[in-house]
Amino acid sequence: MSLELYGHPFSSYTWKALIALYANGIAFDFCELGPDHPGNGEFVSKAHPAGKFPVLVDGDQVVVEATAIVEFLAVRHPGPAPLIPTDPAEAVTARMLDRLFDNYVMTNVQRVVGAYIANMESPDPAELTAGKDGLRRAYAWLEAWLGANALPPHVSLVTCAAAPSLFYADWVERIPEDCPRVAGLRAELLALSPVARCVDEARPYRMLFPLGAPNRGLSERLGLLQRLPRFDYLAELLLLAPVPAVAVGVEAADELGIFPTHRVKVRVVGEAKCA
Repeated sequence: MSLELYGHPFSSYTWKALIALYANGIAFDFCELGPDHPGNGEFVSKAHPAGKFPVLVDGDQVVVEATAIVEFLAVRHPGPAPLIPTDPAEAVTARMLDRLFDNYVMTNVQRVVGAYIANMESPDPAELTAGKDGLRRAYAWLEAWLGANALPPHVSLVTCAAAPSLFYADWVERIPEDCPRVAGLRAELLALSPVARCVDEARPYRMLFPLGAPNRGLSERLGLLQRLPRFDYLAELLLLAPVPAVAVGVEAADELGIFPTHRVKVRVVGEAKCA
């Protein structure tokens, strides 16, 4: 019997489970939540004590909470992506970072988003300030940690937690210039195939973001390219304008949002290992 994952393509915590599934090529059926699929919502409301998703079903076993789903997949459906480091000490580090991204990055994103959901016209300024201050503090901590430590190899539990957290966090509170390692990590994560797939599948739902998905100017987006680190896959970015072609990670370039307004064509030119 195939696995079933209940969630939504725009949900950060659904991404967390999806990245693990995609990285190891695990076959599963996606059971999307929404008004067109009321039965899926009814199942989740019974499966989770708070009616939250994602929820994974593997035969008779039901697993709730995104971190637990990744841990379950690592044990019951192992693949080429390590997910959980085999070294016990490294596994502790991975789990520590997982909690940090969930509790201090994504939770602060949700605090700001929640303020807009509660009152779109006049969100609570105290909630906005607290959420954005929390993100800046988390960025600073991560910047220092990344300067002194190495992450587990991708794709790991850390990848699954960090990618959606940093993707949406930068929409709420831009990663500052004095945190280049954090910005570089975000770009590196977005260049990973399982993450890029999540970004692409979530794209049709961007209008759901209460703050509005970022619409950054072309010059600013091109400036961001200079902050991107190495990429395993390169693409040729051809701007149909008097702008030089730029070689970037195709998924990361796509996330910059240039395509619809500036008629950009992207052609994958092959694998490369860049310093």
